[in-house]
Amino acid sequence: MVGSLKQGGQEPPEVEEPGPQDGDTTQELAGVLRPPMAKVPERRTQQEGKRRPEHEATRDLTVQLMRLQAEPRQLQDKADKRHNCEHPAEIRPLEGRCGEDPPLHDMQDMLEPKQKVHEEMCKKLQGMQHQAEAISSLHSQPGGTDLEKHHDLLVSENARLKRDLQRLRSRLDYENKQELASLRERLLQMEQHESERKALVCALQREVQQKAEQLAEAGLRVRDSVRERVEEEERLNRRLREYQLSQQPQIKVWRQSSSVVGPLNVTDVCAVGERPSPSPP
Repeated sequence: MVGSLKQGGQEPPEVEEPGPQDGDTTQELAGVLRPPMAKVPERRTQQEGKRRPEHEATRDLTVQLMRLQAEPRQLQDKADKRHNCEHPAEIRPLEGRCGEDPPLHDMQDMLEPKQKVHEEMCKKLQGMQHQAEAISSLHSQPGGTDLEKHHDLLVSENARLKRDLQRLRSRLDYENKQELASLRERLLQMEQHESERKALVCALQREVQQKAEQLAEAGLRVRDSVRERVEEEERLNRRLREYQLSQQPQIKVWRQSSSVVGPLNVTDVCAVGERPSPSPP
């Protein structure tokens, strides 16, 4: 492509290096592109003294945007002018200069980043314009500067949070008091039930002890009565045996005459006489 330009007597477009003016423009853009509310100073008077007027900031943004938009146009105009050059007197020095200049693709590579930077700067400037419009709309509202509005917003938010905190504390205290009262009442009831149960247990223990003592006494009496009965039975049996051994059976015979007895036989009288007499008790 460089050869075709040499044959056609054309010189590739030159890319201007950023001069001091571009450096100033970059510094101005860096100063303008800073966030409007990056840091809030402690004192309002210092911030108000350092704040620039709104119309001056808008004018600077417009001037910088026009400069950035004019740079590609200037480059394009120079390229068109060199491309349309037809004087042979101008072609010769250009041909000699083409051999010394860098290749065309290097220039294109240098031009592309600058165009990208230009596009990025345009986008940033548009964003800054939107921010400036938002700030101007805030300034137009009643309440003073953005710092005052931010302070008022923080004060209102702080007051709201304090009210919420106070409401939550009061609600929590009320719930805690109710819960504490219910727990105390329940504790008193449980203590009362516990005392009643203890008294009942003590009464039952005393009753059980009394019953056990009575049962032991009854057992002793039963054993004594059984022993006494056994002893009495043995004593009675022994006396009965002794009495039976000491007493012999006696047979009495009654003999009477037939005239007195009557029609009874002698055998009947003998049988009656042989009947043993009853034993004494």
